[in-house]
Amino acid sequence: MTWAVVVAATLTGVVTASLRYLALNGFSNDHYLYLAGAQQMLMGEWPTRDFVDPGMPLMYALSAGSQLILGQTLLAEATLVAVAYGFASACVVIAAWRASRSLVVACIAGLLCVAAFPRPYGYPKALLYAVGRC
Repeated sequence: MTWAVVVAATLTGVVTASLRYLALNGFSNDHYLYLAGAQQMLMGEWPTRDFVDPGMPLMYALSAGSQLILGQTLLAEATLVAVAYGFASACVVIAAWRASRSLVVACIAGLLCVAAFPRPYGYPKALLYAVGRC
């Protein structure tokens, strides 16, 4: 991997994370389902054993971890979402470069991640697939 790819991936990740953080004006009702599970984990309960889990313990754990680090506020969740989307777009740039060996194609793929602008609660889908291909 060349230094240009690393710079492009880093720049894309930082721009995406900044844009996602600054453009966030609240969470939809769907997002609070995950935050409720994270709060239950912070109170010592376990998914599936202590409360109904529709199959998202990793998302609960990430939200709970960010709340442990940054405090039990929505700022922790906003930061987690922004960083996750930024990391996902950086991984897309690297994966696209590996597939095409073209920095232009990689940057276009990274820009598509920024332009798609999915809902905040969809970050695990973007993150896991991007990291899996990176």
